[in-house]
Amino acid sequence: MDFLATRPDVNQLRSLLRQVLTTTNKALSAWTVGQNLITRVTKLTSSRFDQIDRLINLTCLSLIDENRQMQNLKMERYTAQRLLSVVIEQVGEIITRLQETESLYLTLKDRSMGRLSHHFIETKILQNHLNILADTIKRHNPSAILVYLFVHNYYTAGKVASAIHKYMDENTLIVIVNVPLTVSELAA
Repeated sequence: MDFLATRPDVNQLRSLLRQVLTTTNKALSAWTVGQNLITRVTKLTSSRFDQIDRLINLTCLSLIDENRQMQNLKMERYTAQRLLSVVIEQVGEIITRLQETESLYLTLKDRSMGRLSHHFIETKILQNHLNILADTIKRHNPSAILVYLFVHNYYTAGKVASAIHKYMDENTLIVIVNVPLTVSELAA
């Protein structure tokens, strides 16, 4: 049996459908607001990620620049160390030349006063040559000996003569040291 709906039934159904429509519209409106919020949050998050990406790129570029500056400083330090070693070596050479010049000056000063300078002939070398001369004289003339066997007298009171021999473009300084001899019977 089929029943036909009555007016109150239709009104009740109509009221129910209006409520469903109203609730559906509210749900649709809420969903639209929620969707708009999600869209805004997504856009905001995307914008923040873009800014973070830019910051990371800037930091990377800054680190690369800092690394380049550190490499340049390292090269400058290496260059400064090399330059310092060259300067130290040249200062050493200058000091050596200055000492040689001072020795030459003192030699010429002693020579101008008629003395032999230990800067010109080292003490050991002069003593060795005096010993060789004493042995040679003893072999050739056993009765002759050197009056002064040690170098001190030759540097302080010895008779010294000098001359410059020029041959072509070379100048040679000749130094003659007077080495007095005596007979061994007189020395004793």
